[in-house]
Amino acid sequence: MLARQYSQFGYPDPTYRLTVDTCAVQHPGKPGRRAIQSVAVHLIRLYLMPEQGLSGGQARRAVAQLLAQADKFAWLEPPNPN
Repeated sequence: MLARQYSQFGYPDPTYRLTVDTCAVQHPGKPGRRAIQSVAVHLIRLYLMPEQGLSGGQARRAVAQLLAQADKFAWLEPPNPN
């Protein structure tokens, strides 16, 4: 997928962003503040863009607002196998 994205001029930004979001959620790292916030941001964007139809800019603004509540985010145990 990445090879295709890098080889096509003007590859749609939303598609690339969703690929990054999906990869980040599949590889969350180890429990900790940074990993928790990262997974939360990527999951939120995966919900807002394809599910709610928000543009990349709209999703970015919504995520920025939600990050003000990042202290409420919790670690989500990844499924096994992931």
